[in-house]
Amino acid sequence: MTGRWRRLRRTLLLLPVFILPALATLPAGARAACAVNNPGAASLGAISSLEISQAGNHTEINTGFTCPGSLLSIVYPQTIQAQITAATGLTDTASGDTLPFAICQDSACATQYAVGQTLTWQKTNLLDLLGLFGGPGGTLPLYVQVPSGNYNVAAGTYAGSITIRWSWSLCVLLGIGNLCLAPDTGSTTETLVLSLTITADCDIDAPNLNFGAAPLVSGFAPVSQGLNVRCTRGSAYSVGLGDGGAYDGTSRRMQDPAGDFLRYEIYKQAGAERWGDQGTARRASATADSNAGLLDGVTAQQFTYTAAILTGQTTPPAGTYADTIVVDVQF
Repeated sequence: MTGRWRRLRRTLLLLPVFILPALATLPAGARAACAVNNPGAASLGAISSLEISQAGNHTEINTGFTCPGSLLSIVYPQTIQAQITAATGLTDTASGDTLPFAICQDSACATQYAVGQTLTWQKTNLLDLLGLFGGPGGTLPLYVQVPSGNYNVAAGTYAGSITIRWSWSLCVLLGIGNLCLAPDTGSTTETLVLSLTITADCDIDAPNLNFGAAPLVSGFAPVSQGLNVRCTRGSAYSVGLGDGGAYDGTSRRMQDPAGDFLRYEIYKQAGAERWGDQGTARRASATADSNAGLLDGVTAQQFTYTAAILTGQTTPPAGTYADTIVVDVQF
């Protein structure tokens, strides 16, 4: 009787020896190994001050949360949560201007998340849960939207942030009785830095120029008119007029369908200084004829000019002459 009892004790003592090696040799690939790796500054791209007002901006960002391990399709409650604990608006430190943004579930921003809200991703098997990691770098995705609006902001780099408290409870290996043998749980807080570049832009209103009709070049009267430019708040600029499509190094020229030319020029204001697109031939915003230097992003500057058919040329054949001038703005 005593010998049997001893053999029974030896058999029972062997049980832990068989279980422990099984846990110790669990393949590394069977663990989800979830982690939060701060991706650094999340760029929202670059957009002009006019475009941000008209269309807004939508960007998918890298949250840094990844679960690159197992794809085992086991039935067990799998949960990842993200609580948005704080969000600071996009601010340009140079100008002090700010832009709002929303945190969204999708690119259309049909579902928005508020500060203090907890986002929950939950599936009954890990395979389905890991299928949600379609964001940049294989992360759980979030979208940031700057909605369109009547903004009047300066050009610059706008920075903001989102602080997220992550927590997760996963299982990648089940034992008998639905016991999780390989849990992956954890929690951490990260701050995502957002960066949006606003570039300078302008609205240009340049009416067409019509010299009318005359039988001789001497019959064309000079035409005086102006063009209007409104640019991003605080952005000084210069305006240039191109040489047209038939410039020959001497003067601008209009052309008819037959290939004949009619020479003309465009001068600054009412004077005799040619308005061009290089160096001092350009016009600075500070020299506008109205609202000079008023760079408030709302008020347009007007630049007047005089265009004239050059009378020193031979009158070309009758016809309709035309040219195209490019108006360009440089900052």
